[in-house]
Amino acid sequence: MLELVTIFTRGGVVLWSRQSGAVAVSPTVINALISSAFIEKRAVSDKQFVHDHFALKWAIVNELDLVFVVVHQKALQLNYVDELLSSMATSFVNTNGDDVRAFAAGLPLFKPSGKHVVDFDARFDTIWEGVMQRYEESLRIPKAMKSFEESKKAQKSGIASPEPKSPSASIVTSPTTSQPVSPTAASSGNSAFAPDSDTADRLKKLGIQSRSAGSASKSKPSPSASTESKAPPKKKKATAWDPISGGMMTNAHSGPLDFSSDKPGTAAAAAPDMSTYTAGLERDSLKGDLPDIEYTPREQDDDANEEETADEAPVTSPGKAPILATPSLNGAAAPVAKKAGFGSGLLSFFQGLSGNKVLTAEDLAATLEKTKEHLINKNVAADISEKLCDSVRTNLVGKTMPSFTTITSTVTKSLEEAVTSILSPNRRVDILRDVLAKRQDPSGRPFTIVFCGVNGVGKSTNLAKICYWLVQNDISILIAACDTFRAGAVEQLRVHTRCLNDLQRSNGKLGPNDPDSVMLYEKGYGKDAAAIAFDAVNYGRDQRRDVVLVDTAGRMQDNEPLMRSLAKLVKTNEPDLVLFVGEALVGNEAVDQLKRFNQSLADFSESTNPHLIDGIVLTKFDTIDDKVGAAISMTYTSGQPIVFVGTGQTYRDLKKLNVKSVVQALLSN
Repeated sequence: MLELVTIFTRGGVVLWSRQSGAVAVSPTVINALISSAFIEKRAVSDKQFVHDHFALKWAIVNELDLVFVVVHQKALQLNYVDELLSSMATSFVNTNGDDVRAFAAGLPLFKPSGKHVVDFDARFDTIWEGVMQRYEESLRIPKAMKSFEESKKAQKSGIASPEPKSPSASIVTSPTTSQPVSPTAASSGNSAFAPDSDTADRLKKLGIQSRSAGSASKSKPSPSASTESKAPPKKKKATAWDPISGGMMTNAHSGPLDFSSDKPGTAAAAAPDMSTYTAGLERDSLKGDLPDIEYTPREQDDDANEEETADEAPVTSPGKAPILATPSLNGAAAPVAKKAGFGSGLLSFFQGLSGNKVLTAEDLAATLEKTKEHLINKNVAADISEKLCDSVRTNLVGKTMPSFTTITSTVTKSLEEAVTSILSPNRRVDILRDVLAKRQDPSGRPFTIVFCGVNGVGKSTNLAKICYWLVQNDISILIAACDTFRAGAVEQLRVHTRCLNDLQRSNGKLGPNDPDSVMLYEKGYGKDAAAIAFDAVNYGRDQRRDVVLVDTAGRMQDNEPLMRSLAKLVKTNEPDLVLFVGEALVGNEAVDQLKRFNQSLADFSESTNPHLIDGIVLTKFDTIDDKVGAAISMTYTSGQPIVFVGTGQTYRDLKKLNVKSVVQALLSN
């Protein structure tokens, strides 16, 4: 039934374990749980974690930083695991809590059995017998049908009114429990299994996570603070447009699109030449590593609603005492009083502070509900927002808040840590280093990158940007036109190839007789994309090209024939890097796209070790302002880093992800 039961600290010290199943559980199974749930924070708290053929459920005691894990075959549905974890946690903390605290202080643990760090075998046997006995008794009780008021749908819609809590109706769950169960469920005719009330009360004191708190009501916004003087309204600046590409000009040489000669100090009207367009594209502009994206807080429009809420920054009037404030979601100050004297503001401020308070799920419910709405407004996928909030709840329940801090600031700090760990890649994708290493390959095979994605996300455009960056670093390129479906795809790459080579020659980097830095390999339309890519790689090896960039056709994630074609291309050519190109504009769709592409590459490759997506190219990042949620959704879903960020329409508008800037934009109001 159970393959492994273990107890360890968050620091990685195994305190007790028992291998009871016939199938040996590899340490990599537990390591995968630790990596996903506690390091990357990608595991879902209300679902079991699955690795290989095993399912893992766990409970956490944040007070002592203890983790209790049960491993069983994923094909089995064991309803008593949650109660077993709760009973284990209660018994272990009661008997060995002082030893664990001493161990945390630096003292060694006593090993009476010589087998484990602590002796828990006898107590576990007793707990196991009691759990199985109560579980078998619960199976004899007929299952009663739930009424509509008791269903989740009624609770979410607000139809069912919650009854007052009593000590005997305490809800106890582990971080993996998807449905709270009350201790009186068995006696009321429900076959769901739950611990007794004494166990529930002790778990609540120990700080084991409880999901009894439902959706808390939203806090009402307070009226705006009074102000006597306002800054003069700012005038909107005219947009400058590029005379060549028609796009917005963001370079230093940008100027107003005005060629009239009747204004003083202006020259006669003249057609713009190529030197104006290429003035900002000097060779060293993208030499070496790419620049980071930077987040600049946006300025509010004068016509927008200026009414402030309780989470916005306070406004102070000249000559008056400032209004005391508490941190909001982005760490900025939020007013706690308005038009009131200094004394009342001070009283409200100290009432909002919580010193040395042990956090419970009820304390965090309202703030986490508001945090979830904030994340969704920032374009984070709804299910990803819920998982992030569950991760924050799991990390905070049972912990003691520092003095002079608020629940909001504590939640914000934990959320910032979670998002930072998600966006920080487990491995660094250094293309320049990998290309230089590939040059030493005796076979002469070039470094191959495949670009894939849905229709219209900008695969060809961003391929050209990456090509320009590589050319700036003295790397020769071959572009393989494997989009044999879309009309004009080959011609688009042909134009990019010509422009990139012309830029090199106009800057004096290529002579009249020098070979082109960028070459195009194409065979027209209607051909097999996998065969074209295969021939292109061989041609690139013959021409001593350093890198082959493979452009593929855009395809929707539910188009099975095209997804089979992509999987065939990847399997046949074995590229060094597969990059998924996605828009920063999408929210929930980003999760579905990445899941489907990864699943298709795994299902249709007919390989035991399929090549999945290695990184993400996030396009149109300059159009989203501070709604950076797609970056979190994509990275959370795939576990792969964002390698490039597209920020415009010119070749130099390519940057790398700055984790701090994205987190700052995500937490901003």
